[in-house]
Amino acid sequence: MLKILLTGAGTPLGLAVARELRSKGHTLRLSDQEQLRTDGEFVKSQLSHGKTTDRLVKDMHTIVHIPVPASDEASAWIDAGTRTTYNLLTAASIADIKHVVYVSTLDLMVAYDSNIRVDENFRPRPNGEPHQLAAYLGEFVAEEFAQVQALQLEALVDPVVTVVVDQVAQLISALFAGVLAAIV
Repeated sequence: MLKILLTGAGTPLGLAVARELRSKGHTLRLSDQEQLRTDGEFVKSQLSHGKTTDRLVKDMHTIVHIPVPASDEASAWIDAGTRTTYNLLTAASIADIKHVVYVSTLDLMVAYDSNIRVDENFRPRPNGEPHQLAAYLGEFVAEEFAQVQALQLEALVDPVVTVVVDQVAQLISALFAGVLAAIV
């Protein structure tokens, strides 16, 4: 079984991913910016540059990164997508971790006509909203890092950002299936 670091562990998606990975027998190290109650290992982290993030990734086989802003301010969104992703991937590279799953959003494609089938060959079209710019820039950081540092990168997208409450479980289930497939 794998040792997996899961960032953004306090999000609904993070909680669902953690639950499922544990049920499959994987060893998890959960991380978030806020304290999280869990029976397993948890490390509160801002994903800063340096030794704290280096210790966070130590002895892990795989990282599942769900970028989470510290607040709803535009700068926090951009920081989550860029600086913290860069810091995490730098630490992963130093620790020789080769497999990273980066979770993003399909909101980057909403500028396309809804009748067009979007695939990996389409360029994202962020609309300037902080959460979209953060996702776009975060994907770019992760992709560049994968090329330079020879990481195996899986970029997964959350298919919908705004959903009604009764659709959340279905959305998490669908996205989670992609996360699991990328990990193993």
